[in-house]
Amino acid sequence: MKLASLVGRGATEAEAKKHFAEQIVRMAQVASTPPAFAWDDDGAVIVALERPWGNARFRATDTHARQIARGPLHPEGPAAGLARADRYTPLPAYAPGAGDGQPRRTLFTLFTLAQIEHALSTAYDRSLGFTADPASLYLFREAVKALLINPRSEYPNPDDQADA
Repeated sequence: MKLASLVGRGATEAEAKKHFAEQIVRMAQVASTPPAFAWDDDGAVIVALERPWGNARFRATDTHARQIARGPLHPEGPAAGLARADRYTPLPAYAPGAGDGQPRRTLFTLFTLAQIEHALSTAYDRSLGFTADPASLYLFREAVKALLINPRSEYPNPDDQADA
């Protein structure tokens, strides 16, 4: 039996079908395994992917990307395989703060548009007093964050000099 690059092998037709089915199941399993990332000592990014036939590693720089290795699957996943290499610094998996199957958390899923507009407007009004300060953009950004976390925040104004 053959389908694209999958080939079912066996001494009998039943064994070939079983082998073929096992490959399809394995493909479904590895498709749901997230990739793992690491920094190489020279600054390149290393990406490890699980494939039905084993682990594939890729090296990416600013100018190109290429496959650098193939090997057996690590029982604990591609991240554990990268952690074994001395010259790699594993990068943590991205955790957007939502559980499996949950949509990625964004500013608009955390706050309403009215809350965001209020924070931006208030931060802008407060930042007008700091336009000569070289850190005025930083102050504006931090004021927006402070107001989103606590709408009663007086940042960057000290509590005893609040003008609101």
